[in-house]
Amino acid sequence: MAIIRNAANTFKRGKVGETTYYTALGRQIARQSINNSNFGPSASRTEAQQSNRVKWSNLVNFYKVSKSWMRKAFETKKTGQTDYNKLMSINVSSSRIYLTRDLASAGASIATDYIVSQGSLPSVSVTKNADRWITSIALGDLLISDDTTVSAFSTAVISANKALFAGMQLSFISYMQDVDSMGVPRLICTPYEVTLDINNTSALRDYLPAFCSQTANGYLATSNEIALGAFVYIISDLQNGKIQVSTQRLITNNVSLITEYSSNAALTAAIDSYGVDGSVMLSPESTVAQSATTKPIYIVRVTSGGKSYTANVEAGKASEFFAGSPTIIMSQPVNQDDIVSASYATYAPSQGTVTATADGSATVKITASGVSTTSNLSSLSVVLANGNTLSISFARPYTGGGSGELE
Repeated sequence: MAIIRNAANTFKRGKVGETTYYTALGRQIARQSINNSNFGPSASRTEAQQSNRVKWSNLVNFYKVSKSWMRKAFETKKTGQTDYNKLMSINVSSSRIYLTRDLASAGASIATDYIVSQGSLPSVSVTKNADRWITSIALGDLLISDDTTVSAFSTAVISANKALFAGMQLSFISYMQDVDSMGVPRLICTPYEVTLDINNTSALRDYLPAFCSQTANGYLATSNEIALGAFVYIISDLQNGKIQVSTQRLITNNVSLITEYSSNAALTAAIDSYGVDGSVMLSPESTVAQSATTKPIYIVRVTSGGKSYTANVEAGKASEFFAGSPTIIMSQPVNQDDIVSASYATYAPSQGTVTATADGSATVKITASGVSTTSNLSSLSVVLANGNTLSISFARPYTGGGSGELE
């Protein structure tokens, strides 16, 4: 900082080059600009600083797809603190998703176990059991079906859970994970909600769809039909004009993308994309160029018999699926040496084996032997030589029976 006096006893104001002139306490002051941005050759950033900064972009883009429902998700915020600021403050230190500059600019977002609500109400816990995600919300003897009313559901929940009362709201937030044709991971957020009301005779599933209003072992459950991505149940209440919520983390169902984008290779690629250490693409030793060999690999889609199968949405009998020359479309070319094995699972006992064949393209062909089961396919997996297992799960359709159970 410098104090400037001139013969005319006048003061300069404004910016000249990298120097900004202003007055304070009757004195002329000049301040030299320092580049604290993330970009440019003179940017002030160490690799350690940039390691923290590359965590932000996924959270920023996650908030953009979540803000429509997140307005009351945090009971306590500091004066002037926004929902965005609160989300960042409680998640950025533990975030492990790293996006390159291009992916961040393109709006990429990957669902991971972020804390998405924080408050004083008891949390809803969720555990995985076979093809169900079972919550801690007890239902007593209630078996949910398409005919179950909000009244019946509310009565069962209030009777079986000491901490839940009429007037409280149960929300289910779904995040469907997708990868577009340009390889950009994206999220589609869809919120559902129902108020516990013993007088509401409307159908429960007009509020909570069948996939997130199942019965399992006497508890509310979500079937494995949830889209690849994440979900969360949140309890909320209004007391004395103030919203109260339960503290909840996202339950994730996209392990392949999380694994790829939380790896050391993803961190290196993300840091390099912002120009740390002046690496440039055409430099022979550029880590930017080297990182191209560690691009994330994942299953884009699966086809069989001319039909495209979407994760956790489409279902089909195993015998019919494997009879249709099934192929797995990968995010990048795969050689035969990259594949260790392939396997499949069905919702009922099955027999037979499958093998995967790769020819250096992004298409992996599946060949089946001895598959005779007529049960619906549950999953198809490929084990890679780098140790990763890539899987796609298939839906087990709800039959609409009186018990609310899956077929």
